[in-house]
Amino acid sequence: MPYTAEVSVSHNTPACLLFLVDQSGSMQDPWGKNGKPKSEAVAIAINKLLDTVVLRCTKNEGVRDYFDVGVIGYGPGQTAKFAWLGKLCNSKLVSVSKLRDSAEIFTTKKKIDAGDGTLIEIPVEMPKWFDPVAEATTPMHQAFKLAAETLKDWIAQHPNSFPPVVFNITDGMPDDSAQAESEAGLLRNMATSDGNVLLFNVHISEKSGQEIAFPENENSLPDKFAQMLFRMSSNLPTPFRALASKDGPPIGENARGFLFNADAVKLIEFIDIGTRVQEIR
Repeated sequence: MPYTAEVSVSHNTPACLLFLVDQSGSMQDPWGKNGKPKSEAVAIAINKLLDTVVLRCTKNEGVRDYFDVGVIGYGPGQTAKFAWLGKLCNSKLVSVSKLRDSAEIFTTKKKIDAGDGTLIEIPVEMPKWFDPVAEATTPMHQAFKLAAETLKDWIAQHPNSFPPVVFNITDGMPDDSAQAESEAGLLRNMATSDGNVLLFNVHISEKSGQEIAFPENENSLPDKFAQMLFRMSSNLPTPFRALASKDGPPIGENARGFLFNADAVKLIEFIDIGTRVQEIR
């Protein structure tokens, strides 16, 4: 059965997580109840998830490099490129230990209960590796192409690892839909001995409407763009279906890794499911 490989440091079989983030001009539009720009809300979500990955890999003896991680932004300059900040600038995939050591620390505010039912704000230090950007158009096909070029080398070095998991987060139509769908297909066809690369897509929107998670066919989706993203998405392997069904209704065997009309909370939940690959040792 595919998608069962152990994620291990000692056996040189880490996993790989790659985020593709739409940074086109429409990402400056407000998203959610707090009215934050979509670019800012997505950056906050990704930084939180990267921090979670570091925490999951932290043991008594230190950080274990169970994952290689990358973030690709597409939009500015009508191209796609790795979008790391600071010390990681010009890096591609990085290990978890390098991720931890390269974090930029910023201070934000968090609301807590003062003990009498009122809320107070306290300063909290948080790590970040990725900043919000919103400009230009949506060269999604270039993001898929860069992802494939990057993962080709990674797979050659880790042929028996759990296959890479790729998340594409977008709010708009690609510049070239046909080319984007073609490049997505080439990316999904790449594989380790444990299975094909998993490509999961997240559509975010400032519009109200029904959220659709893990659909089994494109007929339930409201427009051609959503249907295209569905076709681009991988089928959910059994381990992911089990996780997605844990606190909700059962997920069908034909379900795909696609979330339509997501809000920020669902975005984090969706990606968190995708980052919980097989048992790490």
